[in-house]
Amino acid sequence: MSVKKLVPLDISYEPSIEYVEMLGEGSYGEVWSAIWNGRSVAAKRILEKYFKRDYGQEIRDHYVGELKKEWEILRDLVHPNIVRMHEVLFPLNKSPVIIMELLHCDLLHYIEKSTSTPKVSPSKGLSIALGVAEGLEYLHGRNPPVVHRDLATKNILLTVDGQPKIADLGVAKVFTAGKDDFATAKPGTPLYAAPETYPTQTKWFGTMAKYGVKVDIFSFGVVLLVIIIGHEPVVFPVSPIKDGYKIPEVKRRENDIQAMGEHELKGLVLDCLKDKSSSRPHASTLVTELKRIRNDNEVKRCSSVLSQPKNTTVNLSRTDSFVPFEKIPSQPHYHYKFKVLFLGNSNTGKTCLHELLKNPAYDITNTVLTIGISPIRQWFQYDSSYVRMEVTDTAGQERHFSLPPSYVRDVDGVFLVYDVSKKYTFENIRFWIDMIDRYKSKDKEKVQILLVGNKVDLRQNVKPEDLVPEERALEYAGNIQCPYVETSAKDIDSVMAMYKKMVEALISTVSPEDIAFEEREAGSMIRLPSPPNKSRTWKNYICPFCKSS
Repeated sequence: MSVKKLVPLDISYEPSIEYVEMLGEGSYGEVWSAIWNGRSVAAKRILEKYFKRDYGQEIRDHYVGELKKEWEILRDLVHPNIVRMHEVLFPLNKSPVIIMELLHCDLLHYIEKSTSTPKVSPSKGLSIALGVAEGLEYLHGRNPPVVHRDLATKNILLTVDGQPKIADLGVAKVFTAGKDDFATAKPGTPLYAAPETYPTQTKWFGTMAKYGVKVDIFSFGVVLLVIIIGHEPVVFPVSPIKDGYKIPEVKRRENDIQAMGEHELKGLVLDCLKDKSSSRPHASTLVTELKRIRNDNEVKRCSSVLSQPKNTTVNLSRTDSFVPFEKIPSQPHYHYKFKVLFLGNSNTGKTCLHELLKNPAYDITNTVLTIGISPIRQWFQYDSSYVRMEVTDTAGQERHFSLPPSYVRDVDGVFLVYDVSKKYTFENIRFWIDMIDRYKSKDKEKVQILLVGNKVDLRQNVKPEDLVPEERALEYAGNIQCPYVETSAKDIDSVMAMYKKMVEALISTVSPEDIAFEEREAGSMIRLPSPPNKSRTWKNYICPFCKSS
């Protein structure tokens, strides 16, 4: 994260938070990137105008109640595709502040800023759609179900890896009866709103409408439509009600539907946009169908690999930045197994990057110098594959230089870390590369290096003569033919992006010559017939996509 000049808050009422940059503003409040307890977070606070003394207590209580309602809903929701809440601060006589995880951007801005054609690639679009559908499946599967009521591209946030997370549950409603019920009419973004949220009558219940979880399914269909056509929805007429009757949605959205052409997800969009809510699919059905489409695409991709001549080099890894990636508990089997090592000078932040893998809430201010070697074992899920990785931190002081060589001998990859604010740590990179070349196992042609420029949050406060320019680091990485990433221990997304980049790079080293495809009744099994080393093997892997060769 690029950290701009901090705007300190009055420490008399918010001693633990500093605002960095305003990210957006809604009808209820502002969202800022901030530093909270040493961590990069998003901070949402209600606008000050609602808490000035010239407003009545009833109005102030209303807006505090709205915020507390959002917190009550969010604090118990734990899912990879739901924005995680950390805390809510209620400073005396000031605006309450919700502390949330800080994410890369929202889907609306991603589409608007995209210069590619189409705006969202089919693989990225499918990955985003599946993640959002899984988030809805989780919300609707709660007992009682939670209805978001304002699903839109602006409320779908993306991590730096492109993983979607449903955000802004400020108008979410818990349907205690578990079925359609009367609730506030038109609660969300009009262009994404389901027709049943617009009442056709204007009696005493004119501000109410009867609906349920299927309003989110309709909105999901509009989100999917936007991903396909690459712009916000255009509807005509704006209101779905005319002379007391509802206009069919396929008519109101006729131009956008035509713009989809024959896209593979068009049928799913039309199912979600059905006027009658009971005719729309459930979230669980969406997940199943999207996975089927993804698996069909994987079959085609695997078939393409199998049809390649044996002497053709094919990269079996998917380097798409939107491929799902996350930490998972240990599994009974793995698809890949790797050993990696942190190398670099002392005080470059290696230990923080290592400890944050174990504990994203790790307090970086308590870090002490590593003495010797510190290994941990972590499992990841990369797309549909399980990866077991042993990650070892090493001491960077000269008196411990005798230890790393013994660990370099059988590693698959090395995080080569330098401090962007200390030029000498970058100039010493050659020393560590020479160590890798000297001590790597003889049967290894190459150890995968990932060059890591750490502590980028310090860039704004460093003298130009001490700073390592990004352009220089990129040029050097190109010369030694390795990937380059920049990180900050204060930005957990950048740290996880670093681990994902290493996993991608290591998977890409497994070539077709290393892999045998053996036909089995249960499917095709991918395995290494004679592993080139102990650190990269396939174990008990039944490919879920290839059904025949």
